[in-house]
Amino acid sequence: MLKKLTINLETNIIEDILVSLETGARRKVILDLKTTLLNKKIKIPSGKDIPTCAEENLTLKEVKTIILNVMHLMPEESVDTNILKAQYLAKRIDRISGGDSKLKKVFEKKLLKSLIQHSLVDDEEIKEWKKLSSKERRKEVLFHAANSLDYLDLENVFISVLEPKASLTDIVKEARNIDAIKNMKNSEILPFLQRLITHEKEIPGTDIKEVLETVIEYFISDHHYYRIAATKYFSLSDLYNILDKCIGLPDRRGKIGQKAAGMILAHKILTSDNDEYINKIQIPDSVFLTSDVFFECLYSNQYNFSSLKHRLKEGFISELELEEEYPRIKKLIMETVIPDIIRIELRELLLRVGTIPLIIRSSSLLEDSVSAFSGKYDSFFFANQPLLDVKKQDRELEEQDLELRLNILIDNILKVYASVLRPEALIYRRERGLLDVDERMSVLIQKVKGERYGKYYFPSLSGVGLSYNNNVNTEKIKWNDPVLRIGVGLGTGIVDIKGARVKVIYPGNPDYTTILNFYEILKTSQRNVDVLNLENDEVETITKEELFTYINENSEKDENSKKIIKIMGKYFLSTIEQDYLKEGIGLETRLNNTNHIFTLEGIRNTKFYTMTNNILRQLSEKYNPVDIEFVVDFIVPDGGISDPNIEDYNLTIVQCRLLTGSREFDSHEMPADLPEENIITLIKKGVINSYVPNIDYVVYVIPEKYFQLDRTRMNTVARIIGQINYTLARSRFILIGPGRWGSSIPHYGIKVSYSEIYHTLALVEVMKMLSDESFTEPSVGSHFGNDVREGSIVTMSVYPDIEGTIFRHEALVDSPNMLGSYFKGTPLEGWVEETVHLVETKSLNPQKKNRDNQVLHLISNAEDSLGMMFIGERENIQKTSRVNPSKLV
Repeated sequence: MLKKLTINLETNIIEDILVSLETGARRKVILDLKTTLLNKKIKIPSGKDIPTCAEENLTLKEVKTIILNVMHLMPEESVDTNILKAQYLAKRIDRISGGDSKLKKVFEKKLLKSLIQHSLVDDEEIKEWKKLSSKERRKEVLFHAANSLDYLDLENVFISVLEPKASLTDIVKEARNIDAIKNMKNSEILPFLQRLITHEKEIPGTDIKEVLETVIEYFISDHHYYRIAATKYFSLSDLYNILDKCIGLPDRRGKIGQKAAGMILAHKILTSDNDEYINKIQIPDSVFLTSDVFFECLYSNQYNFSSLKHRLKEGFISELELEEEYPRIKKLIMETVIPDIIRIELRELLLRVGTIPLIIRSSSLLEDSVSAFSGKYDSFFFANQPLLDVKKQDRELEEQDLELRLNILIDNILKVYASVLRPEALIYRRERGLLDVDERMSVLIQKVKGERYGKYYFPSLSGVGLSYNNNVNTEKIKWNDPVLRIGVGLGTGIVDIKGARVKVIYPGNPDYTTILNFYEILKTSQRNVDVLNLENDEVETITKEELFTYINENSEKDENSKKIIKIMGKYFLSTIEQDYLKEGIGLETRLNNTNHIFTLEGIRNTKFYTMTNNILRQLSEKYNPVDIEFVVDFIVPDGGISDPNIEDYNLTIVQCRLLTGSREFDSHEMPADLPEENIITLIKKGVINSYVPNIDYVVYVIPEKYFQLDRTRMNTVARIIGQINYTLARSRFILIGPGRWGSSIPHYGIKVSYSEIYHTLALVEVMKMLSDESFTEPSVGSHFGNDVREGSIVTMSVYPDIEGTIFRHEALVDSPNMLGSYFKGTPLEGWVEETVHLVETKSLNPQKKNRDNQVLHLISNAEDSLGMMFIGERENIQKTSRVNPSKLV
């Protein structure tokens, strides 16, 4: 279709291109040129042909796009094409300058300055150019600028030269042309915003607001609640700064994703009109790979992803079959070739950040919105350390190393893309009616906050904060008080349930605790720390002892290790003194594995809890109840850390999502005069309002049997629970089990995912002391806990060893186990039926003659501080899987 380009420099350049095309393509190009001119409100004067008018009014980018769209291919760059670009740029400058030689020189200086700023010419080349005549030098500058600067850089040069002469009337008209803004591509939005920012004070406020709403909707987030808040707090400059960090396809339009959007908005809300927070609160250095890139990559495969979603929605593929098909889907996505222009941008990103560790995070259009998608999509840490020995300043070796790291970065991006089609994510979307909703994945690439300590990299402290704890109701703490989960090291252990690993604290009342004595503090103190190992590019969970030993050894040669000892000593550690704890470690310069434990008591001497309590309440009032993830870096001042009045830390918000599923159930009157044999459970601790009537089945995992299993069999129990969840999907059932449901460590509870329990009406956790005399910690703020809350699944914690608690274990164990009847054709090993009991509730009270109408009810009342499960008659309620659905606050 494309003949050899023959360029006659004395004629119209577009005409030369048209001559090189076949007749049909030539007509299509002229028609598209005309359409583009008319869309830009450019009239074609009588007597002037379309190519000439196009050359005078369109940019090279616009002309090239039209031609390539007609040809459906990208011609190889050639010398002729490079000359064409330079000549086009020269003619454009000639046309605009109108023969003004001074203006031409201004353009030349601006272009040269841009080349120097982007390191596209070196000092030697500039020296050689100075030896040339002004005409020859101008040719060199134009040639390099046309072929080295990208479209946006060239447009910025033209804007910087011409903007003072721009007509205010034209600028206002441009701002009011909302339809044109809606159709802008990634390459067009920044020059547009820059023009408006220059004249922002002269443009009517109503026009600015409409521009803000439109740009936010089409380039950041189209969620109504978000757009309202963002329009209130964002300025045009804010939008420019956000979109300036985007990597996308120039001729497409994409969004930055809801995770990125929520993080940016939270920071803006908190730092507006608050000088203290401006210095204390920040967000990580970030780049946004926009959603259009995902669409381009995903649909370049032959696999029909839309068909997969349809089959799941209509029940043509089972959850088990989906699990079996996913590896093939992931393999296809991992074989996808990223567009060259995106690969180049990512390469530039690695050059800018050097060898600072990165995290590649999911940021889809639906994520962190009215559905949290907690943990449904993947994120990956990337150590980003040299892979080859480049100490000898070998340029070729540096390039090879950069290429290797670039490939790893792209692989991580593709893995994030693949997670959109993970079975758990698709099932989650199906359960919320979101399978047909546009779900494109943006990727958030951030520098990892923290410091390097030898081979390890981690922040001082990480945490999760919720506007409502939705779990505790006492005289001092209410269900709508904020709550924090904090721990030393990376936040991976904060959002996953790993047993007694983190500290749960209510920042509005940090003195409140359920841990009352010295021995319980020892048992519940943080024992493991998550770190990024820079040598093997893995997130590792290491013991406190391993960390202390390494830091002590490394402190002899590493200043950062010396500092972290001081930071831990002041803020995180306490010293065991016989039968009591002393805050801090004094003047010791080494960490002691025997006497030093993590209590985080030193933080109470700072304003950190006051600040986080205010942050969560402000976001709740000005935006919405939220769930935030953050890291805290404590800093050693130049004067040392011995001064007790010095507190120097900053808090970095890495995520801010809506706190979905927040609820306060209606209170229900507790039953009176119940026969003792009808009470299965009675609790008086951690009681909130809840109500689950007419429970037909109880799945009970017997704690004593479970904790006797090896890890493999513990994991098998979790998979069996998943099968029961699928089998009893249309029945009313609850799950009762040992420790913490959803724990990532089987020793602390049953390691189920949300997709394996989401049909249950309630999760009852039997909080017995574990074999190592530690207790499991609450799941509040974890990914699993968020899903349970969002799914309106009632939770109840039973502490059998506490005085006044009733838990009739024998009533559940002595009832007939129906498990085998639900696994026909699948023989169960003896240990399975000994560990997992499936009980029909009508069999719980064998003394009753007529048991057909007998069911179990779960009810708790915060006012009475009483909760129970009891046997009773079936109640006449509206048939629904959720009696009291959650309310989004």
